[in-house]
Amino acid sequence: MKKFVVIGAAVAALAITAGSITVLATQGDKDDPLVTLSYLQKVVTPELEKKVDEAVKANGEELAKQLDIAITSYETRVDEKLAQAGAVFQSRELATGGSYTTEVGRELLLVSGSATAVGTLVDTTAGGTVSDGGRLTVGHLYVTASDQSGLKAAGAVTMMSR
Repeated sequence: MKKFVVIGAAVAALAITAGSITVLATQGDKDDPLVTLSYLQKVVTPELEKKVDEAVKANGEELAKQLDIAITSYETRVDEKLAQAGAVFQSRELATGGSYTTEVGRELLLVSGSATAVGTLVDTTAGGTVSDGGRLTVGHLYVTASDQSGLKAAGAVTMMSR
């Protein structure tokens, strides 16, 4: 009798185990997916956010590098085009008695020192003209009104032209 009880208990335990396996195996299949909200909130979402953050950071760094390269290339091309067109100011220094003359329409900016006009210059800063031999003002932008006009240094002069 003990033998039957032990065998019966073993069969019952086996049946319970097999039943549990069957119940667990049938949960969460493609017809009946079962995922708890807490699993999504505590496991899936943080892992997904971490992967997205890593991908965004990696792509952001690469895009920043590409943007820096593109900006540098663009600036170089613009500088070359401006230099070809004469649109970039060039710094010049003249010793006492030195002069700088150019063609009509060029811009001259007296940065430091004292100088006088050679020919006629239009003072775009003050809104007037400076005749030949007239004194130029530091910080004013002048435009040459005729060919071979410019400035003559009365002392050491720093100027810019374009």
